[in-house]
Amino acid sequence: MKVSIFARSLCDCDVILHLGAHRTGTTSLQFQLDNAALPHVGVSAFTPPRTDKRKNDGLRSAFADFQRLRKNPLRAFVRLRMHRNIKRLMLARTSKRVVVSDEMFLGPIFGEDGTSIYPEAEKWLTDCAAFLGPSVSEIHLVVRSYADFLTSAYAMRAVYAKGVGDLRIYQKELVRCQRGWPEVVADIRAAFPGRSIRVWVFPDNLKENRLFEALTGLSEAPQRPTHLNASVSAAGIAHALAHKSDSGYDPDDVLAKFQDGARLRVFTDEQRATLDKRFLADLALLPRDIVSDTSSTLIGEST
Repeated sequence: MKVSIFARSLCDCDVILHLGAHRTGTTSLQFQLDNAALPHVGVSAFTPPRTDKRKNDGLRSAFADFQRLRKNPLRAFVRLRMHRNIKRLMLARTSKRVVVSDEMFLGPIFGEDGTSIYPEAEKWLTDCAAFLGPSVSEIHLVVRSYADFLTSAYAMRAVYAKGVGDLRIYQKELVRCQRGWPEVVADIRAAFPGRSIRVWVFPDNLKENRLFEALTGLSEAPQRPTHLNASVSAAGIAHALAHKSDSGYDPDDVLAKFQDGARLRVFTDEQRATLDKRFLADLALLPRDIVSDTSSTLIGEST
């Protein structure tokens, strides 16, 4: 596989990749990575921009341009812009251990009809492998019970993404979700053969900063903020779907105004029980050596 110029810049590094998933405390973990004194211990971290701390999104921009160039190598402006972003990234690297945390490497969260999670993961992860190169030694994925993951993912997509369908379109299909976490893990293995993979269960395995320590090697971490990117309430989702075409629509503003209130309930109690049973069955399908202290405790109604 032909690798990117960014991958060649990492050839002397040990790259630890955190793929998310979405809605599994990823933003809070990235806050910790951004605020820890990592260069002092020989670690660099690349994370995406956050709404609470705007910064240059060189990694995401460079990856997006890399994908565009794979489709059309003759786009000179895109190549120049990618090289500029990569140069900034190379200057930011100060160590031999590099942590890359970005949930967007998995692609869209679910298909247009809701029949699967991360339906394009194989394609996106293949691009990710070419972009980051053979220096990736470990991949970490945090999974969440299906009922809570799908509810929270739909809530955030309804606020931030354009063209999201009405909830009733998704409701029946989500219960019959054809692709689950085992298929996502299989896509990771196919894109990164022979690499170490660790699967963590949200929120049980994320206590005491264990994932932060696994990524960085540090036992001491900045205080982990809670609900840094909390789901919007049911009223906020209704507001977003009604006003998204307005010229002044601001998803961050909607999120801030409608965080408090009644949570979105997508599934009946019977549907939740079915999805929770599927989640535990799917965890049992994963090889035991890649699941990190799996807990059978589900997380109830929180989103």
